[in-house]
Parts: sequence; C-alpha cells; structure tokens
Amino acid sequence: MTVNAGKKELTVLDGSMQAPEGNGEEAPAGTSGDNHARSGYDLEDRLGAFVEKGLELAKEGRYDEALNIFEEDLCFTTHPEAMSFYALCLASVEARYDQAISLCLMAVEREFYNPNIYLNLGRIFLLNGQKAVAYKAFRKGLSFDNAHAGLVGELKRLGLRRKPVLPFLSRKNTVNKFLGLLSRRLGL
Repeated sequence: MTVNAGKKELTVLDGSMQAPEGNGEEAPAGTSGDNHARSGYDLEDRLGAFVEKGLELAKEGRYDEALNIFEEDLCFTTHPEAMSFYALCLASVEARYDQAISLCLMAVEREFYNPNIYLNLGRIFLLNGQKAVAYKAFRKGLSFDNAHAGLVGELKRLGLRRKPVLPFLSRKNTVNKFLGLLSRRLGL
C-alpha cells in the first residue's frame, strides 16, 4: 500500500514503511537506501522500544509511568508479556480489575508457558482481594518454572495454610478455629 505523506511517498510493507527507491532522496546516515528496516520509519522498532521501556518501568514498580508508555500507540497489544504488565499497571493505578484480568487472560492464551504472565495475573487477583485465585495462578506459573523467584516470593508472602483440623467442617467454623489455634500452640 502506498501512502502520500506530504513531500514523501511511503510504502507500507509488513507493518513497516519505506520511501520508494530512486525518489531522489538520500537515505538517513548509517543506512542504505534499500534497507527499509533501518530507514527511520520502522514501526516495529519504535513499538519494541516502547515495550522495552514499559516493561522496565513496570518491573521497577513505577506503574503510573509504565501505563503511560504502554498506552503510547497501544504498543503492548503484540507482546503478551507486555500485555500482562499493562494489565498489572491498570489494576494498580486505575483499579480497573475486570479489564486487567481479561487482558492478562488473553496474554495467557497467547503465551501459556510464560511464568511472568501468571505472576502478574496472580498479583492482579491479590489487588482485587481474590487470594485463593491468586494462589492458583502462582502455582500454575510454577508448573512452568518451579524456581521462578517472583512466584516463589509471592507464595511465601501469602504463607501456607494448614488443613483444617476437622476437614468435614468449614475452615471458618468456630470449632475448627479453636482446635487449629490449640494445635498450633501445642506444636502439633
């Protein structure tokens, strides 16, 4: 497809734009005229830079800044891990939990084997107050990488729950609570 952009005519190929060869214009310094990937118009490189910057900021916990970067040209849409970090930013900054969970689940569908996506999904569930579902997400992520530091850390932070003393009664039952406290104090 050819697009007329002012004095330049650009050709769109595979998501990138290039000036047609032989148009009388010189290629930017350090590039050749026929190498459209280095012509300065490469959309994928630009989006990749936004994704990398957004991932870096989100991993540092600077969610509000990362959210702004990810929303620039919606760069997260082609990168599942970036999509999950964008979802975490949405949940942390704007408390849009339903949308964040949906985005993270879409990322899981694309890269089901990526433990970082399960880590972000679990963190979103924790922010939404869904501790049990968060625990399941962390465990699922560990099934793909059982030494993932983030997942192991989150599970340790959640702590391990012991089974109820009387499994046929609910965990919240007063008798179970009392027997649980008693067994814990006795070291059983």
